Amino acid sequence: MVESFFISLIGIILGVVLGYGISTYFKFNPIDFSTYAGEMAVWGINTAIWPSDITGLNIVATSAITFFLSILFSIFPARRAGKLNPIRAIRKL
Repeated sequence: MVESFFISLIGIILGVVLGYGISTYFKFNPIDFSTYAGEMAVWGINTAIWPSDITGLNIVATSAITFFLSILFSIFPARRAGKLNPIRAIRKL
């Protein structure tokens, strides 16, 4: 469980830093789809560019959900591993 805690914490920190950096980059340097406007109009896709806004609530909510799910999905394997007899587990490898 401790290992899962630290892995998810490091993943959340890296995700927030990289996500914020990439989002900020595309906020100031958006992708221009105007050259494909004709093809995109056939499929009903709008070519408007919407800037990305990151709020503290977005970061906190996404980080909390990610952390909760990573801990939740690590409980079952940790409990199962905790019930094993180490000698028998090594013999079955």
